[in-house]
Amino acid sequence: MSYESILIEKKEGIGFLALNRPDDDNRLTSRMCTEVTEALDKFSEDGDIRVVIIRGSGKNFCLGKSITELENRRTAWDRLEVSNSYSHLMKSIIDFTKGLVVAVHGICVKGGAEIAMRGDITVMEEDAKIGFDAINLGLSCLVALPYLRSVIGQKRALELVLTGRLLSAQEAERFGLINKIASKGQLDEVALQYAKMISGKRPLAVKLTKMANSQTRDMGPGMAQALLNAQAAILGTAEGE
Repeated sequence: MSYESILIEKKEGIGFLALNRPDDDNRLTSRMCTEVTEALDKFSEDGDIRVVIIRGSGKNFCLGKSITELENRRTAWDRLEVSNSYSHLMKSIIDFTKGLVVAVHGICVKGGAEIAMRGDITVMEEDAKIGFDAINLGLSCLVALPYLRSVIGQKRALELVLTGRLLSAQEAERFGLINKIASKGQLDEVALQYAKMISGKRPLAVKLTKMANSQTRDMGPGMAQALLNAQAAILGTAEGE
C-alpha cells in the first residue's frame, strides 16, 4: 500500500515508519493519523516484524496537530472527525503489541510529544527539544495530560502543560520522559540498537509484557496480580512462540 504522509520500510525483522510531511514540520493531519494507524496495524499482522521504529523526516520530529486543517474544518462534525483520527492513532500506539522505539530529533511538541512518550523506548538527540506547549496558543494538551501524569507524575505533568516550556534532552531524561540521549548524528544508530535488542526476544513474551503494561495501568495491585498470574501461565506453557 502506498502512503502520502508517511514512509515505511522493513529490514531484518524491524519495521521503520517515518512521518513524512517535512515542509509542514510533520504536523499531524487526519490523513497522516489514519496512515500511521493503518501502517501499525499492518506491522502488527506481519509475522516477520518484531519491532517498529518511528522517526520523523526533515528538521523536526513533529510539531503537533495541523492547525491549518482544523481551521479549514468549519463544522463541529468535521472537527470531530479530525479528533477521532488523532485518538485512534494514540490508541493504536498504546495497543501495539510489538516493540516500539521512537527516535526524536529537532522540535517535538504537542501531538509529536504524545507519540514520543507512548513509545516503549524513546531516544532523543542531544540538541532536541520536547514539550506540551499548546497553552502558548491559548489551547491545552488536555488529551495528553492523563497519560503524561502517569509517566512523569502530577507535579511535573502540570508544570509542562501549564507553562508550555520545552525540555532539553537532559531535562527530559531526568523527568523520565525519555530513555536515552543520543549524540548528534547518532540517533538512528541508538534507536536501531534498542530495536535489535527487542527483536531478539521471544515474540510472545514481548506481546504479553506490552499487554500487561497497558491493561494494568489503572488497576489496583490485587487485580493486576490476578491478571498477570494468568498471563504468566500462558507464557510458561506456550512453546515455540
